[in-house]
Amino acid sequence: MALTRSPSIESLPENIVVEIFHYLSTKDLCRIARVCSQWRRIANDKTLWKHVDLSDYKINLPNMWKLMRAHFSEAVLTVKMRGFLDSGPKKKKPSFSEAALKDMRERCPNVRELHIILSNLEDVNLKRSPLPSSLTLLNLSKCIFPAEWYPEIVSQLPKLTHLILQGCKVNNTHLKEICKAKTLKSLDLHGCYRINDDGINTVAKSLPNLEELIITGCIYSDEGLHHVSCNLKKLKLFKGNSESENFLLFCKQH
Repeated sequence: MALTRSPSIESLPENIVVEIFHYLSTKDLCRIARVCSQWRRIANDKTLWKHVDLSDYKINLPNMWKLMRAHFSEAVLTVKMRGFLDSGPKKKKPSFSEAALKDMRERCPNVRELHIILSNLEDVNLKRSPLPSSLTLLNLSKCIFPAEWYPEIVSQLPKLTHLILQGCKVNNTHLKEICKAKTLKSLDLHGCYRINDDGINTVAKSLPNLEELIITGCIYSDEGLHHVSCNLKKLKLFKGNSESENFLLFCKQH
């Protein structure tokens, strides 16, 4: 009786293998590309690189360059990356640069979301190397970057609808620049303790189309909540410093 061989992944059509690879993380895709030449070719399929998520890993600038040159293309829609600001002595180690930003902008003309967290971006000048104008979401949570970024973000991103600045050094003056982005629908200021009632008032009066506002950790009073309640009539999601505030604001608007 002839022995039958158990089916293996190598026997599957490549389009099926591509579908299986869709379940792998970005890091696992990089690993599996080293198995054999066939898997390397399949792992390079552009459809597998629409959403590049490296937010669970600290990636240095040389490795970021390798990844961009190997896999970034017009198919990329989302990029998530993490820096070294929580790494003690290595916290100033760069994971992004002006040249890398320029390369991303040229390779990924359709990128919609850029998430950069815990990164030192002090040496990145947006006037010399602008952000991709296709972005609708920008997440700079817990990043360090120059104050000059704020007006550049507004002027360079005409399609921006979501801005996440959790734990950033944002103050009331910076908010005046941010609030010039009339396309914004979602603003996340969690942990931005430099913002007070004046800043909340600026947001409420300048961005009437906001649908999501997160101000947990900001320093405000009932006056700030009053401005939010009176001016932001389209809010669908609000997170303040307590559940009672969230509930009362919801009741006032409904």
